[in-house]
Amino acid sequence: MQPPGAAAEDQSPDWPSPPPEAPSLDGDTTPNVGESDHASTDASEAGDTASLPEGEGNDTETRATVARAVDLAAGDLIRRIREQAHPDCLVALPRRTSTGGLGLEMIGASERVMQDYAKALLGPEDADLVQTRQLIDPRQCAGLDLVAKGPNYPATRLGLGLENPAPASSGWLRGGVRGTGGRYVMLLVIDNNGVVQDLQRFSRFGDNRVDFAVPVTRAGPRRDTSQLILALASSTPFDDLRSGIGGLAHETLQRAQDQLGSDIAMALTGFVLQ
Repeated sequence: MQPPGAAAEDQSPDWPSPPPEAPSLDGDTTPNVGESDHASTDASEAGDTASLPEGEGNDTETRATVARAVDLAAGDLIRRIREQAHPDCLVALPRRTSTGGLGLEMIGASERVMQDYAKALLGPEDADLVQTRQLIDPRQCAGLDLVAKGPNYPATRLGLGLENPAPASSGWLRGGVRGTGGRYVMLLVIDNNGVVQDLQRFSRFGDNRVDFAVPVTRAGPRRDTSQLILALASSTPFDDLRSGIGGLAHETLQRAQDQLGSDIAMALTGFVLQ
């Protein structure tokens, strides 16, 4: 992917209504002190499974019952992920599906590793679990390892979502992050060459959320690997991390790792540029 804006310097984003599941995010901004610091709930450590809308039921009581069941299943899945031996360069992230069910998003550099991990993690009780898998380039692994070592993994305190996870080249990547209130925030792309790019200039801040609209252009032939969006929020600014923007992920993120305190909140997802 070309650096954001390289081929669209004069374009002005048509800011979308944020996707329901995707509150917004952005660069390293002064915290909006006083905003509530919620996001994906930590209740039963359901993490960012709360970041997508609940499914429809016959009535309010039915919807509440379904939501409680999904939260309990999510808490159990999070516990099993934490207890399962975890390979490098892989994340397993519980998600709430668009119909209100429970899903599992896996991102990794090896199809075989993801398949073996899923076989070890999941059992017959997970027959209805919606699984998605995204393949990345090994040069992006530092982003996955950073998230996997986070204090809340595989739960998150941020809700990150994209309007379209497969945007067209010369189009826009739109989405957002919620749960950012009262914290410094950075939104990064780790492209499939392993280069870290900052999306601060393409973001807009609101109450406890940041929306982003980024012009994207593919450089070279289409690849099967995904590009990564990494959202970070902290009570301290990301000076070390910002100084490494434009570098390779394994250098930039490693150098900044000591700066990320115990209150760091992270969210990760991928997209494929068409």
